[in-house]
Amino acid sequence: MYTIPERMEMVLIHAGGLSLREAAEEYHRRHPDQPAPHHGSIDRLMKRSRLQAVSTSKKRSRRPHTATGDANAASVLAKLVVSL
Repeated sequence: MYTIPERMEMVLIHAGGLSLREAAEEYHRRHPDQPAPHHGSIDRLMKRSRLQAVSTSKKRSRRPHTATGDANAASVLAKLVVSL
């Protein structure tokens, strides 16, 4: 329903210090041709933006990449040949 720039504007209006209801009213005042957003919609946008900020700043845990590479492959093969 709203474009990404419109959603960003809603978040920025609220982040500017207005309450959720005031931010919804301010957005509608700035854009009378658009339907007035519900304050709950802005709250969901705020929660989503916080979650994305947290998830992108966390280090991802993955399988270590220690078993890749030519030098390591040669070392593994050499140990296998010696053990036979």
